[in-house]
Amino acid sequence: MRNTSFLPALLMILPLAATASGEVVYEKHCAQCHSKGDVNVPQIGSLEQWKFRSGYGPKSLLYSVKNGHNIMPSHGDVLKDEDMAAAIDYIVSKSGGWAKK
Repeated sequence: MRNTSFLPALLMILPLAATASGEVVYEKHCAQCHSKGDVNVPQIGSLEQWKFRSGYGPKSLLYSVKNGHNIMPSHGDVLKDEDMAAAIDYIVSKSGGWAKK
């Protein structure tokens, strides 16, 4: 008979490991463009460039990341919603935070 007493503990930590941190997702999928601040690409850390974008709220930004926006390609086919949301929150938090409505 197999010892399965570890399964409940393993199942509790799997969701934590399944979602990457916002910084990790940013470094892998976003930094190439958003660290430079090219034309029409808001640079991480720029309050001026992110203030109005963050004002649209997390759902709107998630939609843009998932489906693509202007020159940004869609990421919905390679990232989970939770990972995209974590990256968005990381970028916004490093860029002045979410705009107050």
